[in-house]
Amino acid sequence: MPRTQMHLATVVSNGLGANPYAWLEPHVDPSDYANIHALVRYAQAAERGKLDFIFLGDFLGQSQRTEEHAPGQTLEPTVVAAAIAMATARIGVVNTVSATFEEPYNIARVLKSLDVISGGRMGWNAITTSAPHAAANFGRDIEDRETRYAWANEVIQIVQALWGSWQEDAWIADKTTRRFTDLSKIAPINLQGTYASSRGPLEVPPSAQGQPVIAHAGASPHSNAFAGRHADILISEVFTIDDARRQRDDHGAPPKQPAATPTASNFSPASPRRSPQPMPRLSPGAAEWSNPTSSSSRITWVSSLACSWDPRASTFL
Repeated sequence: MPRTQMHLATVVSNGLGANPYAWLEPHVDPSDYANIHALVRYAQAAERGKLDFIFLGDFLGQSQRTEEHAPGQTLEPTVVAAAIAMATARIGVVNTVSATFEEPYNIARVLKSLDVISGGRMGWNAITTSAPHAAANFGRDIEDRETRYAWANEVIQIVQALWGSWQEDAWIADKTTRRFTDLSKIAPINLQGTYASSRGPLEVPPSAQGQPVIAHAGASPHSNAFAGRHADILISEVFTIDDARRQRDDHGAPPKQPAATPTASNFSPASPRRSPQPMPRLSPGAAEWSNPTSSSSRITWVSSLACSWDPRASTFL
């Protein structure tokens, strides 16, 4: 009989903990709020504890409610991820980057770079942003929900196409023939949508796992549909086993017995990804639609509060 294993993940936001009043405790150093060394220590402790991955959330507006309430987010998560990647060897890191306010080329370049330097341990929590005070930081208004998710759908297609624009065997580095790459295997993507577009290619080679894993946090019907289309992981907002089962069934996950685990956030698997319709290209005669260089990582349902990548399918663990 196969062994049943528990898989764990945890959240790292600021250096103080999830409770906004934790900094008042006598054993807590308030200066850890912006201390990257504290965040790295937490990541190293999680790795020693055999956790599968760390989730780095993000919020693009003010989160502090009162003077005694510590803000929930401090340092920019991709910067934190880079520090964690250089100080750990096995644990995965899922970064939150909003598809509402970031250009797809920037998202693709930053996250693929992190995936390469970490040896294939990065994930992207692809979300939309709905807070008006966050939009004000970018000089914009919040679009309606239909528009936000249509926008995000285009962004994620472009990002994944950019990740696949450098094929696995394009890097030759042959000094004898003076060929650094095979340019026939590094192609522009030339994608044009209603809200986003990019020419490409992205000059970052595939990582050990091919590309970052896709996650999505949310609970609305639009969010669930988005996760079902694109995500390997659904970061859910459920707090009972029954609610977790219902959400799991809504996403078509296999009916296995979940087991509660004491993690700081709720992780559950999304359904198998459905291929979205490709967007029109910017010019005729461009390269064909480019899929990521490796198949999407498989998710094993393990509980209403935790999940992990199958180590046989990915180097993420």
